[in-house]
Amino acid sequence: MTQPDPPGVPSAPHLALRVWAGKWHAEGVSYLPGDGSSPNGATSPWVSDENYEMLSGDYFLVQRWSAKVGSAPFNGLGVISYDGDTQRYVSRSFENHGNYRNYAVKRDGDTWIFEGETERARYDFSRDGRTCVIKWEFKPDGKTWKPLCDRTAKRID
Repeated sequence: MTQPDPPGVPSAPHLALRVWAGKWHAEGVSYLPGDGSSPNGATSPWVSDENYEMLSGDYFLVQRWSAKVGSAPFNGLGVISYDGDTQRYVSRSFENHGNYRNYAVKRDGDTWIFEGETERARYDFSRDGRTCVIKWEFKPDGKTWKPLCDRTAKRID
């Protein structure tokens, strides 16, 4: 049996993922399909409990969420990582609706931006890391960005 490679030392970008680590509760609104034209359009309440945990070694952040959008469950699992070779963050998520999503992730101070082909998000963390304002957008027509959901998450641990 071969021996695993000895553990390395996580870089500062890897360690920056720790801002997410912990238990969070988020509330806000999801804009109903076909009515994403305005944040003042029809909405459905969003409530979620989310757990972020650094995988042993501090290279990967694992996320699990359990949400209700209106009365519909929205649950999933995600992994956020930093690739030292490309010097880029990436995120992959898997949802109970059968969706698999990939996002390029950029960090600018306390702001994290997720960019996919048809969805994008902005996560603005407070200076103390206890609150995060989240805004998601999508392209229902494949061309124009429209609001998808807005919520605020608070650290509960």
